[in-house]
Amino acid sequence: MQGKIIHWNEERGFGLVKENITAQELFIHISALNIRIPAPKEGEEVEFETEFDEKKGKTVVKWARYLHRPVEIKMTEDAKNNHREYENYGGRSAPADSRRQRKDTGANWKYLIIILILLAVLCVLGYAILNKGLF
Repeated sequence: MQGKIIHWNEERGFGLVKENITAQELFIHISALNIRIPAPKEGEEVEFETEFDEKKGKTVVKWARYLHRPVEIKMTEDAKNNHREYENYGGRSAPADSRRQRKDTGANWKYLIIILILLAVLCVLGYAILNKGLF
C-alpha cells in the first residue's frame, strides 16, 4: 500500500498515514519507519504494510519506507580521518575497522597454538613419567 503522512507528533513519535486508494487514516509509530532521522514530515509519501492490532482494536502500520527520501549517509569523525568507517542513517552501517579485528584474532590464534603445544609436551612428559620410561 502507499499513502502520505498527514499528521506527525514529533514529541511522541507517532502520526497518521492516509492510504491513497481507500483514503483510510492509519496509525503509524516511529519504529515502523525504515529511516527515523530526521523525523517524518507531513506530506511525505510512504509505502507500507498494515496489521490488525488486537490491543487497539484497529488496523495500524506494521512497517513503512519513504518513497522519495534519499538515504542520507554521514561520515563519523574517525572516518573523515581514516576513510574506513561510515555511519548510515538509513538503517544500515558499514562494518567497523575490519583490519584491526583481523589482527586481534590472529594474535589469539598464536596464543592458542602455543598453549596447545605446551599441553602436548605436558601430556608426553606425564605419559613417560607414569610408564617410568623417561626419568
